Amino acid sequence: MVSPTPLTELRVALLTPRFPPDTGGVAAAAARLAHGLQAHIGLDIVVLSTGALAVDPAPSSSLTLSRLQASSHAEAQARCFDLLRDRGPYRLVHAVYPSLTGFVARFYARYARIPLLVSVRGNDLLRDGFRPEFQLGLCEALRGADVVVGVSRELCRMAEALGASRTRWIPNGVDTDRFRYLDQRRSLCDTLGIDPVAPLIALVGEARHKKGLSIVLAALARLRPVWPGARLLLIGGVRQDAVPALDAWCRDNPAAAEALIQVPWMEQERLAAYYSLADVVWQPSVSDGLPNAVLEAMACERPIVATAVGGILDIAAGSPLTEWLLGSPRALELAALTDRLLRLDEGSRRALGRAYRDHVARRFRADAEVAAYRELYAELTGQSAHGTAAFDQEVRPHD
Repeated sequence: MVSPTPLTELRVALLTPRFPPDTGGVAAAAARLAHGLQAHIGLDIVVLSTGALAVDPAPSSSLTLSRLQASSHAEAQARCFDLLRDRGPYRLVHAVYPSLTGFVARFYARYARIPLLVSVRGNDLLRDGFRPEFQLGLCEALRGADVVVGVSRELCRMAEALGASRTRWIPNGVDTDRFRYLDQRRSLCDTLGIDPVAPLIALVGEARHKKGLSIVLAALARLRPVWPGARLLLIGGVRQDAVPALDAWCRDNPAAAEALIQVPWMEQERLAAYYSLADVVWQPSVSDGLPNAVLEAMACERPIVATAVGGILDIAAGSPLTEWLLGSPRALELAALTDRLLRLDEGSRRALGRAYRDHVARRFRADAEVAAYRELYAELTGQSAHGTAAFDQEVRPHD
């Protein structure tokens, strides 16, 4: 009997629209997966980018990465197909965020007669699924994929509704070595020019409507009379299309606006100290995939108030976070739950934080995420793999 070929000899093309130094959850997730897989698989990363980079990418000696900087999405896809055809043959193509990568991945997979794996993350279905210019390519990729991976159970159901024949739930993972409690409160407060004794609340990630910016601002205005010294850190800044709404709110609420502190986007290596600075982390999302910010805050032992939507429900299941979930993104409820958290004694807060960290360390480890993808790559290509993911990989055939 001939033994299966080891995964180390497998060539996979990983297509993504974002990769560091790009910011955001898609870039962070693609990098986490690529770095985790590179020792086990021959991985070629292709980034389909439009527009100018905000930061020049640093050269990487450890990853094979091609950034197709194009003036339009159509041009990026055409160049991507040519690159894959020239560099192939590959044994598998993996499209992350299929509203932007799915059409060309599906085209190449059919052309090369290889399996197609698609990963849906949130906005690719929740937003782009309702944009006519993306719908055809997105649906073709979902219907043509051998497996569609969703970071939340809800996204798996949505992918099935759009025609996916087979889905698997693989949630985001968190690096608990990188994300842990770091007591740098006094030095960071000195840097930010704020009182280290006053309550500090954090919203992590680009603030915008989807992440509940309007709810956050209204809740802050409600909290300030009860907690006059409370400050809100917008870590990651504000998305450009949300700036007019924020400016208007600041003009209408000058006293509360003084409590806002915008902290620019920063590298992952620095984030843990800023999470640790917060007395409460907010994630009152209107909709969401499976937000890295919730996992990272829990790994840093931070109290959280979040909305019971999407993958946040997957994260909360079996943890004390269920007690601190908003039934809907409402400012009154957000302010009330935050007030309760701020009034907890120090021992209760520490116990809650430890329970959060234990929960994500058991069920949402970064190495378990990578192991699940390794096993899926092996399954789709008939190769051999080693290791087992530490969470349930849900597979549901389409009825």
